[in-house]
This record gives sequence, structure tokens and C-alpha cells, in this order.
Amino acid sequence: MGSISYISLLERENHDCVFLEKYGCSVYKARPVQCATYPFWNTIVADRQSWEREADWCPGIGHGELHGREEIDHLLRLRQGVEPAIWESY
Repeated sequence: MGSISYISLLERENHDCVFLEKYGCSVYKARPVQCATYPFWNTIVADRQSWEREADWCPGIGHGELHGREEIDHLLRLRQGVEPAIWESY
């Protein structure tokens, strides 16, 4: 029986994404669904406490462009059925 490993973007020692630079994402236009829908993930928008906890460490939450309910719902739908990429070895 083989083993399964999940494929993930590399992180720096402080857990920042390797594509995060001083002025934002260096691959913004080609970012994967996971990044394109952040911070509108089900686990983050589940309740105010989850949202505020995420905002404690993400300086962009609560600043910048305001997103409406319709747009947020669209982003949540984009993530439905998107499973993590996996690598199977035998």
C-alpha cells in the first residue's frame, strides 16, 4: 500500500507564504483558489469570533475594499469541492 502526501505551498519559518513579498503577493494574478478566496473560507467566516481571530494576525482584514455578500458567497462556492492536491507514491 502506498503513502499519500498533501501538496502545499512552501512557507517561510514564520509561516508566511513564499510568494508573500513586502507589497503583497508576487503571483497574485495566477494564485490558486485557496489564495484567491482568502479570507473568505468557511472556517473564517463561520462566526465573528473566527473572523476577529484571523484579523488579529492578518493586517489586510478589515481594511481596503469592502466585499458584498454576493461576492463572498461566490468565493465560498469556488472552494466547494476543491480538494487539496495529493501525491501518491507506491
